[in-house]
Amino acid sequence: MLKRRQRYDYRSNAMDGFFMIPSMQEVVDHMKFLNTNYNTRDRINATTVPGLYIEIKEPDWYTSSYGIDMTKALYDFLAKNNLETIEKATDNGIPIIIQSFSEDSLKEFATLSDLPRVQLIRTD
Repeated sequence: MLKRRQRYDYRSNAMDGFFMIPSMQEVVDHMKFLNTNYNTRDRINATTVPGLYIEIKEPDWYTSSYGIDMTKALYDFLAKNNLETIEKATDNGIPIIIQSFSEDSLKEFATLSDLPRVQLIRTD
């Protein structure tokens, strides 16, 4: 796990390192655990199915800076966890939506998976 720290100088850093940020793998493992160990009667709002809304952030920057194709890396991560298609994600009880500001990244992801995609837009 990563530790959270305050990034703004004008805010207090008294809580730096106190809060943990889970990795994507830890989030998926936790959701799988909840889906296999708790049934709907144990949840307050049993009609709502929690899922993942994953953003592919700055894919061009990661490619140019580190040579990492974030779109392919996300697909590989989902495939490793048997979540790369609507059917597999549904079978695992984890609905997934992929979002990005990058139209190219979403188009690339569409060639790899049938998971729903949302294109974000800037309004400023």
